[in-house]
Amino acid sequence: MEKETDPLADSEEPFAVAAARLEGLIRQHDDLQGGSEFQAEQKRLERLTADFVDAVRSTALAFTRYPSSERWLLQSSMDDFIESAVSVHILGMQGVFNVGRRELRYMLELAVKAVYVDQQFPGDALLIDRIAYLHSDVPRSSVDVADRLRLRMLPDREKFCTDVHDAFGALSGYTHVSKKMLDERVRRVSRDEYPGFESARTLRAFSSLVAKTYDVVLATIFEGVGPAFTGDLFLDHIDHKEKWAYSKTSHLRNVSVHFDYKRERQSRSANL
Repeated sequence: MEKETDPLADSEEPFAVAAARLEGLIRQHDDLQGGSEFQAEQKRLERLTADFVDAVRSTALAFTRYPSSERWLLQSSMDDFIESAVSVHILGMQGVFNVGRRELRYMLELAVKAVYVDQQFPGDALLIDRIAYLHSDVPRSSVDVADRLRLRMLPDREKFCTDVHDAFGALSGYTHVSKKMLDERVRRVSRDEYPGFESARTLRAFSSLVAKTYDVVLATIFEGVGPAFTGDLFLDHIDHKEKWAYSKTSHLRNVSVHFDYKRERQSRSANL
């Protein structure tokens, strides 16, 4: 009986070949990371994250002035937004984008549902009752309640709701196994873009997604705490930041414009 031959027996050690290829990819990506384009995208993601976390933390601090704030579902969720944002930043910097997208979806869903639940209750209602309502009366796999949010600072309800649903739908494609997710993975592998080997173009696309998602999430949070607290936050804090990452994004720009009637802001403009 003829002995079966190993097709790799006469070739170079396969693990050595794979290791050499990996070393080449590492050197290539190190050069890419040192380039100005890649570093600019990393700084952009860092700035988006820092300004988002600062806004959430400042909102939570400002809202403590409301006597029953600790009973509100939104206020009780502020640490979740911060934890997720830090996670998204770390994941994005390491090229782990799909997990980052799942965190973005969670943040969007949390913002919409927490604000919706709080708006169904009087201010001094108990947190346990709000959580029970979330469990029993709010759909789990959609953000349809966004259509019923009370909006006081966003002038275009239709655009806001459309953006919420579009973002949630796009991000949901990475929550479960889907053709969209697998096709993207195949395309990235074909370009040797494994986790940690992302291109500047891929990082740019992820940062743009982060900016659009955080624009909607922060606008929803601001609607949740209301115009009085949000106005104080803009006039006393955000307006004094040299460059705010969200000054020109779609919904947060409108939130800011809502307070142009304030005498403090008009006085500053007159003095420029």
